[in-house]
Amino acid sequence: NDDKDAAAKASENFGKSVANFDVKKVNSSKQQEAKQILEEMKTHATHISKMDIVDQRAHFAEINDNMKNLLAITGSDRKLYEQFCPMYADNKGGFWLSESKDIRNPLFGSQMLNCGAVRHTIVLQ
Repeated sequence: NDDKDAAAKASENFGKSVANFDVKKVNSSKQQEAKQILEEMKTHATHISKMDIVDQRAHFAEINDNMKNLLAITGSDRKLYEQFCPMYADNKGGFWLSESKDIRNPLFGSQMLNCGAVRHTIVLQ
C-alpha cells in the first residue's frame, strides 16, 4: 500500500515471528541451514524497519527468496503462489509469495499493482 510506516511495523512483527520459529521442528539434518535462513530473514526485517520504501521493497524481495528456501526445507501448511514481476530491479525481475492468485505487486506497489503473473504453486506438505 506504499505505506513505509506500516511496512516498518509489519517487519518488526515479522522479525519477532522469525525469532520465535522453533527450529527443533525441522529435520535435524536441515536445522543449521534453517537457522542461517532465519538469521538472514531477521536481518532483512531489521533493515526494513529503518529504511525508505524503495529499500524496504528490496529487502522484502530478499525475504521472499529466504522464505522460498525455508519452505523447501519445512514445507507449507497452506497453498501459496509464487508470483513474478519481470520489470522489477531494472527488468531482472523479482518474485513474492502470496496466499492469493490475484496479483497485488508489493515490489512496485501502486505504480504497477497488477504487474506480474503466477509462476508456481506451492502445495501443502
